[in-house]
Amino acid sequence: MALRSLYVTPGFWTWVDNTAELHEPLKALGSRSIFEQIELMLIDFRCADRPPGASELRRMIPTKHGVWKAHPPGARLFGWVPEPGSLVIVSGEREAIIKTNRPLYEQHLKGVMDFQKLHGLESWIVRGDYRAIFPA
Repeated sequence: MALRSLYVTPGFWTWVDNTAELHEPLKALGSRSIFEQIELMLIDFRCADRPPGASELRRMIPTKHGVWKAHPPGARLFGWVPEPGSLVIVSGEREAIIKTNRPLYEQHLKGVMDFQKLHGLESWIVRGDYRAIFPA
């Protein structure tokens, strides 16, 4: 079993706890709530033999900032890669909201960069494409 480093900020958990739609059965996908889909993706990231596919983890544009977004069903998670094979999740948003609100996308991008700056983590950013974060 692979064990990749996964870090999740308290702000992310506050969003999860305060977003009722993530836990509602009526918003479920494949008999799971959005939160259960998020949880499965994070477990897979940490423990699966293979890292998540390039379609599940993508760089945000502009790519020069090194901010990544994860795509569990029904949500988008935002963070960065501090070293190959690891991930920090800073914030999240429901997919239905973020797809129609470009300024909110930019707010999450800025939020990740602000978190890095606040905690002095600007030197802990792996830049590059998918192969840079998951070398073969």
